[in-house]
Amino acid sequence: MVEELEKLAKLGSAWAAAVLGCICLNVSSDPDRAIELCERHAKNGDHYALFVYAWALLHKGRRPASLLAMERASKLGFPPATLDYVTFLWQGWGAKKRSPRGALFVLRRAFRARHPAALIWLSRMYRSGQFGAIRWAAGWLMLPVALIWQTCSDERSLFMPCILALNHVSNLQDQSVGGARLRNEFHAF
Repeated sequence: MVEELEKLAKLGSAWAAAVLGCICLNVSSDPDRAIELCERHAKNGDHYALFVYAWALLHKGRRPASLLAMERASKLGFPPATLDYVTFLWQGWGAKKRSPRGALFVLRRAFRARHPAALIWLSRMYRSGQFGAIRWAAGWLMLPVALIWQTCSDERSLFMPCILALNHVSNLQDQSVGGARLRNEFHAF
């Protein structure tokens, strides 16, 4: 399969380059190769290539560029990028400081795109306590519904374009990128 993807990427297929980029990030931990594969397509505005390119840039420690690439992929309407853009804002990756309110605002786009994990993320953000006591309680109350919603959504729509289950954030969890440790607050319920 990888050989076929390599052939397609050499022929100019953006999606093949992006899939190979994902493999480089998740299997071989080679962000340089992922950047090489996706950069041209990202600059041409391919949302999937931009998404992978953003993660590769983050792995290389180029945080501001990664934030801009993820924002662009999100604005092009790629739901996984929208949800990951929320993560970038929430964590402060690529920005001077964290932006919880900005993350909450962008999360609305994930809802509009019907991303199954959007309600889980809203629950987590509210449960952080950064939006007041009422929203903190609402976050705990919505958690069971969010878990059921995501489970049911994953079962019936595994191959919808709004779902892309990659493990980039957990790969970064214990790594230092660009001289600063990356925190991942979304993996704990």
